[in-house]
Amino acid sequence: MDAESSEAKRGGHAGKSVRSTAVPSMVACIAVIAPKNQPLAILVYNDRLDGLPRGNNRENEAQMHEVVYNSLDVFDDVDARPSNESFLGKISTVGSVVLYGWIATTRVKVIVALSGSPTMENHEARMKALLSKIYRLSVAAMMNCFQPMDAPFNSPKLESKLNDIARHFRT
Repeated sequence: MDAESSEAKRGGHAGKSVRSTAVPSMVACIAVIAPKNQPLAILVYNDRLDGLPRGNNRENEAQMHEVVYNSLDVFDDVDARPSNESFLGKISTVGSVVLYGWIATTRVKVIVALSGSPTMENHEARMKALLSKIYRLSVAAMMNCFQPMDAPFNSPKLESKLNDIARHFRT
């Protein structure tokens, strides 16, 4: 069997350069949820919601909030398992939006929704680092003596840092 027919059997294109059509994953939403499931921060990036039906920005945000709230059931299941691991990995998929979760020993939850397809091999490790970074920023915001416990964050500095993370993260 020659190289060309062997390549064709595997589904490839011998002699042609094949460019991947996968779109890198981008952050579509960052959510930080308090232990009793109150939202501390939910940032939705409407221009990156490829996997959900398109609507206006308000509809997209409401739909993303619903997706985040529906994923909280996974965290309840995690409470029952005896593990100190904070990174939960992929917790849900809705269309082409994939949600990843992190839960701290304090029961604070971090959820990141990605839109697109991961294109890097070390995707899980990068997601773990991303969620950990968001959690550390959230803890710093909670340490502010003017931040009421279990109340939504009111920190332009935190929001700016989370927006920077979302803008620059690609997998």
